[in-house]
Amino acid sequence: SVKIIKHSDINVVEQNFNIELGDLAMAVSSIVDDAKHVINNEIIYSLGSVKADDFVANNLEVGLQLNNLDEATFIKLNKLLSGSEFNPEPEQQMASLMTFFESNLLTFLTQEPELNLTSVKGDFSDGHFEAVLNTKLINIKQLPDNLADMPFWLQHVDANSHIEVAKPLATSIAKLVLHRQMATSGALDNATEDEVNQAVEQQATGFIAMLESQGTLVAANENYIIDFELKENNAKLNGNAIPLPVTQ
Repeated sequence: SVKIIKHSDINVVEQNFNIELGDLAMAVSSIVDDAKHVINNEIIYSLGSVKADDFVANNLEVGLQLNNLDEATFIKLNKLLSGSEFNPEPEQQMASLMTFFESNLLTFLTQEPELNLTSVKGDFSDGHFEAVLNTKLINIKQLPDNLADMPFWLQHVDANSHIEVAKPLATSIAKLVLHRQMATSGALDNATEDEVNQAVEQQATGFIAMLESQGTLVAANENYIIDFELKENNAKLNGNAIPLPVTQ
């Protein structure tokens, strides 16, 4: 089934804050694969334009997929959540869900479920940004004794992502991050606005240069590219092997 919800324009004004949203839409689809007995869900949010004070962005989109969801488990979960016996208290709800997943998790995982970001993109004043992420749990035949066993999960994750960001936009993001860090540390308490801007500008340039030298950012014409992949407990960033935070 496919459902599309569209709102042409939304204008919100509250306490001198004005935000304008244009061409807001959401598309939802759910497809049952009768041969594999799995359900594939997709939801796509799109926004033609957003304006808020000095912030302007266009052609925004976020696409999310949940694929290979075991049909029987999915139906049982929906019945649990919509049933009259499902306790309204948050703690009791969590306990019920934990009990459910303890009984059904292996069946759910053997179908190799996927969580994918099919698109995260937009056009900003400093350039374009886009990213995709694909993650899949593979080859799980039995669960570990300890579900918090991180090495077990890393051995069964198959993931990859691709990010492209315009160079000016990457620099602007770096400035925002550095400004927040400096403000939090108190380094800007006695500085003038010009001094703040100069310090942020200098540090952002050096920060971007450091990321390039480390291979975290790869220059490609007008953009920076970041490629990441993880499979069978091995991770690569832009083609180079990197250590994982938990290996044993």
